[in-house]
Amino acid sequence: MKKTLIAAALALPLLASAATNLVVNGSFEDNALANGSYSIFTGNQVNGWTANDEIEIRNNVAGSAQDLLNYVELDANHNSSMFQVLNTTVGATYSLSFYYSNRDNTNVATNGLSYDIGAGAVTLPGLAVNSTGDNVWSLFSTSFVASAAATTLTFSSINVNDSLGSSLDNVNVTAAIPEPETYALMLAGLAAIGFVARRRKA
Repeated sequence: MKKTLIAAALALPLLASAATNLVVNGSFEDNALANGSYSIFTGNQVNGWTANDEIEIRNNVAGSAQDLLNYVELDANHNSSMFQVLNTTVGATYSLSFYYSNRDNTNVATNGLSYDIGAGAVTLPGLAVNSTGDNVWSLFSTSFVASAAATTLTFSSINVNDSLGSSLDNVNVTAAIPEPETYALMLAGLAAIGFVARRRKA
């Protein structure tokens, strides 16, 4: 029993670090772009994602990335969207997080994004006017319970059709990790089992 408790204690750090991102190419780095350049992509040209119409990936153009080099804008020439199908477990809880920013030197009405994680489109909270000369990244996070083995994550531009829109970067979907209290309860339960086993042996 003592070996079981030791093994469980050693496994806790491994469980806590097991948050693997289910999103492929969540920071849009698989399409190499030169510094100060951008390119427009359609269909399945962006690894992991399917573009409905045209999306634009930028490297240090009209702002810098939140993670690494690239970020995406969904209003390349007009409002567009992109999606990715994730492998999920029915009934399991997942965490979704990403960063978004208003484009520099544009009014609020030209910016706007929504996301859909299989339960209908949700409009993201509006951000203040950005006059910094760079992206001002805002973190958005939520959780959801998967209702199917395949869950579709979609992002859409919902701003004015003017080729100027919000930026998106660093998209993550991970299986929810139990809180530390859950681990504590698990260890307490194992300790209780060990105590009972020792008493029976005595």
